[in-house]
Amino acid sequence: MKFLKYLTAFAAVVGLATACKTDIEKVQIAPLEDAVAPVLHELPNTQITINNDTSGEKMSISWDAADFKAPVAILYDVCAKLGDNSVELLTGLTDVKADLSNMVLYRLSNEVEKGGLGIAYEEPTTVQIYIAAKVGANNVVYSETRDLELTISELRDAVRMYAHSKGGWSKCYIYGWDLTGCNFGDWPGIEITNNKETIDGKEYFYFDIPRDAEGNTGNIIFNNGEGQQTQDITGVKMDQSRYFIIDAEATDGKYIATEQVGPQKIKLYARSLAGWSKMFLYGWDVKGVSFEWPGEEIVTKEFVDDKEWFVYELPLEAFDTTGNIIFNNGDGQQTVDITGVKFSKHRFFEVSAAPGADGKFTYTEIGGEPAPEPEPITLEGHTWALAGSMNGWSDTAMTVADGKATVTIDFAAGDKFKVRADGAWTINYGHAEDGVNVTIGSEYDLTNNGKDMLVEAAGKYNITFTIVDEVGKMKVELAE
Repeated sequence: MKFLKYLTAFAAVVGLATACKTDIEKVQIAPLEDAVAPVLHELPNTQITINNDTSGEKMSISWDAADFKAPVAILYDVCAKLGDNSVELLTGLTDVKADLSNMVLYRLSNEVEKGGLGIAYEEPTTVQIYIAAKVGANNVVYSETRDLELTISELRDAVRMYAHSKGGWSKCYIYGWDLTGCNFGDWPGIEITNNKETIDGKEYFYFDIPRDAEGNTGNIIFNNGEGQQTQDITGVKMDQSRYFIIDAEATDGKYIATEQVGPQKIKLYARSLAGWSKMFLYGWDVKGVSFEWPGEEIVTKEFVDDKEWFVYELPLEAFDTTGNIIFNNGDGQQTVDITGVKFSKHRFFEVSAAPGADGKFTYTEIGGEPAPEPEPITLEGHTWALAGSMNGWSDTAMTVADGKATVTIDFAAGDKFKVRADGAWTINYGHAEDGVNVTIGSEYDLTNNGKDMLVEAAGKYNITFTIVDEVGKMKVELAE
């Protein structure tokens, strides 16, 4: 795959570069001069450096509420301005405080046409932060600005050489040669004793390859500075982090270092064929991450094979574990549950253009592993109910006995309904054809994720449902 990578974030409206414009149309609810603008409090930090070490930090900002002299709901946007350009950083806030993260500020390094302010890397740049208070689209007042000096470094995953000594070295050095962009100095090289990371219960020493050396090939040796060293490790390509296990016993006076397939931060890629402008990731049983619905907004994008993807990076401890995820747009649209996802490699999920009958979007995994064969659906092991317009699409429980699920229920003429399991829409039975009217004394074959069924005549009905070879069998009778 061809990667053309850039980092960006989302906004609530299209056209970020002009979203916080200052030429305001005349308000309709009251003369604008009578409105009281919000007052942005002093920023906790007036100088922020954004790099790999600080990317997870944030600062809390607050402001005094605006007053439009009318009982109206006010929404607030946090904006940034540089020269003639301004962008929204956070939008649609109802509170008078917010957390402004370094990852949100990082996108100001994007070009203006990509929702940033074009801040150059490594160059301290002062931007103006301000608050826009809105009632509708045309009634807007602005706070005074606060200066914030940003120094932004391009974020990247470090390429590291890891070494674990089975013999328990207390010190570790790395020496190398013929690696363009990296000078290891004289023997024993660069001490990395204090660079330690515990992975899967093993303590590793590590060395961050200089950026100028990334992608190049060279030779290295690990040693303890006291006469013990590995054999020459030659032809090492510095294109990814590598993990070496150093034997406890020497062979011919030197220690063999065996490269292992080490853990890595797995990326989950998602794109919506429905054109979602925002993407959130929710999950459960995902190691190292705790989510609350709708989950965490994904603020990173990458181009892969000329397509733009939202990208979420899982923590290192999630590597090679299994979890469950849902992608959603934070505004009521979501995928079906994506269960049993193995986080052993980067995975790409393409969300469907339209929802299914249950209102949820399906997905296709691009270049992924074959989907596991689903467990056969049986009546046993589930709770069953009727859900439809007669009960607000909630559940009227069915009684399961002797291999059948039954219920007596009142229908009005024109009611729609389906049979579903476990109070969810993962398993739901309807007719294969749309608009089928059920009639008294008839039996129907139903399919999972089938269409809504219609009741032609009002009355009290007995519904009997069972499953034979995953085909739902429903019988409709008039209750006595």
